[in-house]
Amino acid sequence: MKHCPVLAPQINNWLLSASSVLNKNFAIPERFSVIANNDRIFVEGLHHEATARILEKHISYSPECFFQSNHLLLEKIIDEVRNNAGGTYALDMYAGVGLFAGFIESQFEKIDCVEASQASSRWISTNCSKAGIYALPVELWIATNSANKQYDYAVLDPPRNGLSKPVQQWLIKKKIHVISYVSCNPETLARDARILCNNGYTLETLKFYDFYPHTTEMEAYARFIYSK
Repeated sequence: MKHCPVLAPQINNWLLSASSVLNKNFAIPERFSVIANNDRIFVEGLHHEATARILEKHISYSPECFFQSNHLLLEKIIDEVRNNAGGTYALDMYAGVGLFAGFIESQFEKIDCVEASQASSRWISTNCSKAGIYALPVELWIATNSANKQYDYAVLDPPRNGLSKPVQQWLIKKKIHVISYVSCNPETLARDARILCNNGYTLETLKFYDFYPHTTEMEAYARFIYSK
């Protein structure tokens, strides 16, 4: 393949010479990730570290990690996450590479980051200097003593299936003053919002972002305030 109309121009240019470059450096797998950030190309299996300029920060991660590709709209969500964030303890659940934690760390004394993926969690300390890192599933972490703090703020970015029942119940019990919920599935966000709002939280903000035009994929941001 020499050209794909939906690829970033940098990757299309890279494809013209990719075969000879890849054959010299590593065996080409059936499937791998190629990332274009500004004028640089990062290839899974060929590059250990990728970097992305997001707002005022350089975020580091591995090409094998999940990372949002629409940086312009991602920056708008980050601005929402930073808005009204502040206090002593913050929590970043489903933290990924520590993206959101890195942008709010100056507003807190300490941030706990929980991320099940080993490939992603090893980058958290690079992107957030104040992070306490818990590399295990959220459902296991909430049963540990480290989850006993009283958090002033939490940012959640769960997978498409949203929050599990144990996590829903934990959030209800903790009565966290502000929750920022980033969702890739409006249906599960609506389900989780109903449960939170029936148990003391108020939905203060709800916004949608068309990350991938001409597809059914939508990102959403919701802010909940505990008011009971």
